[in-house]
Amino acid sequence: MYIKLSSFTLFGLDAVEVQVEVSVSPGLPKFEVIGMADVAIKESKERIYQSIVASGYKIPPGNITINLAPAQIRKKGTIFDLVIAIGILLASKQIQTERNLSKTLFGGELSLNGELRRSSGIFNAALMMKENALDHFVYPYENHGDLIYFRDIVKSPVKTLLQIIQFLEGDLDLEAPEILEKKKSFKENKEDCLDYRDVYGNEVAKRALQLSVLGRLNVLLIGPPGCGKTMLLRRMASLLPELNEDDALLVTKIHAASEGGLEEADIFRKPPFREVHSSISEASLIGGGKTPSPGEISLAHKGILLMDEFPEFGRSSIQLLRTPMERKEINIRRVDYNCTFPSDFILSAAMNPCPCGYHGDAYKMCQCSQEQIRNYYQKISGPILDRIDIILYVDPPKKEYLFQKSDLDSKTMRDELEKGFSFLENHPNYLSAEHVDEVIEERKMIQDLLGKAYESGFISLRRLKSIVKTAMVRSIFLGKDLEAEHLYFAMQLCKVKWGA
Repeated sequence: MYIKLSSFTLFGLDAVEVQVEVSVSPGLPKFEVIGMADVAIKESKERIYQSIVASGYKIPPGNITINLAPAQIRKKGTIFDLVIAIGILLASKQIQTERNLSKTLFGGELSLNGELRRSSGIFNAALMMKENALDHFVYPYENHGDLIYFRDIVKSPVKTLLQIIQFLEGDLDLEAPEILEKKKSFKENKEDCLDYRDVYGNEVAKRALQLSVLGRLNVLLIGPPGCGKTMLLRRMASLLPELNEDDALLVTKIHAASEGGLEEADIFRKPPFREVHSSISEASLIGGGKTPSPGEISLAHKGILLMDEFPEFGRSSIQLLRTPMERKEINIRRVDYNCTFPSDFILSAAMNPCPCGYHGDAYKMCQCSQEQIRNYYQKISGPILDRIDIILYVDPPKKEYLFQKSDLDSKTMRDELEKGFSFLENHPNYLSAEHVDEVIEERKMIQDLLGKAYESGFISLRRLKSIVKTAMVRSIFLGKDLEAEHLYFAMQLCKVKWGA
């Protein structure tokens, strides 16, 4: 007998409906999955068979063929376990149902005892359902928190294969439980973030990071070990405002499509903060793989990407950041697919002034040769530096700051940014490249101050525009019109002589 049900697979960030056709026919015992299924799907035979037996049913004798359509799209993951098991039981007439399943979407991974495990991509599938005229979703109970945002679909979370069998036969009603209290998480509670009160001194760096958060400016801090670079950057998350509805949905969609899936109930309210190690692979950083998956630069969309010990990352990995930093998206082309992921992140990076960390230090002698220092800095190319708006040298805190916490805490800094965030929310294109060009054309003051530096080759055109943009952010922060002092301040924030 033949049966057709609906499931889904992830392609990039989007869920794609997959028609799962199950045929059980007489013949030699055989289990075959066709339709560009990956290894995890082909290995599902034992999980499905054991789950069926554990639920009190039998494996039908004969030829079992499963076709996943459309065949030209590569399918991945274990999300098809549930729908294949239900298809086998219906096609072998071990269970019967009077329910109309034409608008029902099935998805979930089975364990050997018939229980359903938490699966990734459930949120993305719910977004897809409306476009495909589907209105009923059967999914693992552990994923119910992913769907509390959706009100216009019928949700049937199940814990076991036996539950869904009883539901199909009409012996059980599945009702989605109401989640009255959302899980508290780092994403929703600003008070759980690290606080700038714990950072001694470094007031100039704190002010610079305020501008970085307000104007979404990339930042690089340079300083000796223990001066507080990483502490400063990790606390940037405490200054970020909550995401608007559209951005929150997109960020949640990106994380739901990743291998880890969603960890919390509801959509992301707080911008993501991602810290990556220098050993990260290129595919993990920018995305890709056999099937398109978002990388760290996309998981940090509308948030912050922290890269500590910046020169220790592979040169090719650093170079890969050039296009996404400029275009705010990354296009990945492979033989089997072409996929675009959003990547509008704030790059926050930190590095020592040399391999040993003490080049230029007033108290400790540097152990590095000039060649070692030169090679160290050459890992970061000029085009990457041009895309970093703020390059600031951080000194160790002075003695008077060592025994008292700072009065400039995260709450105070965040409150100071509120007016700036409101202004940019009402003027969303104020810091766009087009408006920055207009400001440069209209202001003779800018042309006089920066024109000579550009003509002398001290700054590139991209750096000139970056200085103007940083000055505009400074003027927004102070609530004033753009003035010469704002330009001077912006120039100070990228004054470090590279490699000196």
